Amino acid sequence: MLFDEQSILSDNQPITANAVSTNTLYVGKNDASREDVPFKGVVTEAFNNLTKLQVLLETCANGTFATDSTTTIYDRVFELAELKQGADIAPRHVPKGFKDYVRAKYVITGTAPTTGKVKMGVVDCHDDDWADV
Repeated sequence: MLFDEQSILSDNQPITANAVSTNTLYVGKNDASREDVPFKGVVTEAFNNLTKLQVLLETCANGTFATDSTTTIYDRVFELAELKQGADIAPRHVPKGFKDYVRAKYVITGTAPTTGKVKMGVVDCHDDDWADV
């Protein structure tokens, strides 16, 4: 599995408060033929202090991410015990039907962490997608 360095939402981004990804991806005009996109989100530094971390992937047509134009395509809450280095925190694929722009959003519950980083973005494939030939 290799990250596409041009398609990174968060690159070892520290999450010490509620935040959105450092980058927003423009993935092109939405059309019915768009395939699922291989995707990976991983904890690169273990979190401390917080009770929970909610990870969302949001999409919108115009890149503003205004409340009325944003659709959530992934939403999962992780407990502190799950947020160890190497933990997967994103879907394996961004599903069909997403709009032109995609970003990640991180929402903290509990005490703000002083450690905790994530890397999230498009990948070429997942390691277990390939079978020995």
